[in-house]
Amino acid sequence: MGNQRIRERLEQAADLVAASLDLGLSELENQLSGISDPGPDALSVTFSPQTIEGHPHGRLLYYPSVPSAREPPATVFAAGEALEFRRQDYGG
Repeated sequence: MGNQRIRERLEQAADLVAASLDLGLSELENQLSGISDPGPDALSVTFSPQTIEGHPHGRLLYYPSVPSAREPPATVFAAGEALEFRRQDYGG
């Protein structure tokens, strides 16, 4: 019974945190959407998986570079998966 109450309290706390974050993001979105002219010194940056673009062009001083992660070959995990799934040897 004690574990159930703890779980319920944790779920309630998580719900409150999520609601608070959602409200905060909504307020920021409203503030940002109300800016029609950010001024001559403003710089907007758009991130996509392949590119980083600054607007107006030429004003972004640093373009961070993140190397793309390569998927490891399946053979790397073959021995561990054989132990876990075929033999149910979780310790191995």
